[in-house]
Formats: sequence, C-alpha cells, structure tokens
Amino acid sequence: MKNKIIIILAIVLILLDQLIKILVTTKNIEPIGKTIQFGQFENEYTADIGEKLTFLLTNCLVFFVIIRFIVKQNKNLNTGAKVSLAMIISGSVSNIIDKMVKSKVIHCFNINSLSFSVSDFILIIGWILFLIFMVQSTMKTAREIKDINFRKENLKMDIKDKE
Repeated sequence: MKNKIIIILAIVLILLDQLIKILVTTKNIEPIGKTIQFGQFENEYTADIGEKLTFLLTNCLVFFVIIRFIVKQNKNLNTGAKVSLAMIISGSVSNIIDKMVKSKVIHCFNINSLSFSVSDFILIIGWILFLIFMVQSTMKTAREIKDINFRKENLKMDIKDKE
C-alpha cells in the first residue's frame, strides 16, 4: 500500500509543477515582489537533436538506477527514503517534460537573480532528505552491528565462565 502512495505522490508533484507553469505562462503573470519574485522566468534550452537524445538517455539511465535501487532495497528503505526518491524522480521528470516538449524550463520563482521552478525545489529537497535518511540508516546499522558484537563478546565470556 505504501508503494502506491509513493507513486501517487510522485505523479501529484509532477502535475503540481506543470500546473503552476501553465498558470504562470497562460495568465501572463508579471514578476511580483522585489527580493523574492513570483512570475515567469524562462530558461531557454537550446540543443540539437543529438544533445536532447543524450540528455534523455542519461536521465533514463539515472531513473533506471533509482527505480532498480528502490525495487532491490524496498524492504530496507524506510518511508522517508522512498518519499525522497519519489521527489527526486518527479522533479527530474517534470524538468525533462519541459526540456523535451517545450525546449525551455519555465521558472516561477526568482530570488536575487537566481530563478528556479517547483520541480527544482522538489529535486533539491528530495536529495537533501535522501542523504539525511541514508546517514540515519547507516548510523542505525552501525549501532546494530556494535550491539551484535557486544552480545557476541558477552556470550563468549559466559561460555568461558561456565567451562
């Protein structure tokens, strides 16, 4: 059941990003604000067919690796790690849609001349969360190994004392 929710989350995030981009482009929203702006900030992606194909194949390879990782490690991944991977995939897919279909990425936010879209934000947060969950998992495994070794040593001492 949890995996279906993760898939639904990824689809919802893709749709959210695409809908915000449609809203910004069809309503001709002028940038609002001074420091943090909301509006349409285009990032032209000019590439020939070979570059687009290379971009697409590279991203497909990355998706394959992430999906394979999820399938192989499904039982070992906690829900947080799965959510973070869904965020990474959905942010990437949304950017691919923009680059392959529209030949540009529509950025909706601008902070001090740095423009980004919802999908960029989702990608960054997804990678940060994934790193946090992986560090937590590694630390938990290290504690479990230490505990097992401690018990093993105590067991050896108990056996030695009984002899």
